[in-house]
Amino acid sequence: AAAFRLLAMSASKDAKKDKKDKKTANHVMRTKDWTAPDYSAVLDVRTPAEYEEDHIPGAINAPVLSDQERIEVGTLYNSNPFEARKLGAALVAENTAKILREHVSDKPREWKPLVYC
Repeated sequence: AAAFRLLAMSASKDAKKDKKDKKTANHVMRTKDWTAPDYSAVLDVRTPAEYEEDHIPGAINAPVLSDQERIEVGTLYNSNPFEARKLGAALVAENTAKILREHVSDKPREWKPLVYC
């Protein structure tokens, strides 16, 4: 099985300070001068809508939640956070299994994806 490495990308100090133009700051944080030379592929596990808004060039969208699932979990969270967490965890587990079958199972042992969320 391929080993996943998680990357926690954080905004630069300037982007954190620039709250007036959050969309621009996020765009700069995500794509400016970014490369992944040590990885075989970039898997963007955000929803299709989030991926469509902006993504790392060349990234493969393999969402752990659909747009509709994200709305359902978010709506439930407003009334019952615990139930929303349980639903979200179950959906993410199911969708992760699908991603592993569809995007990972045929890869060689040396394949090293970067998972972006």
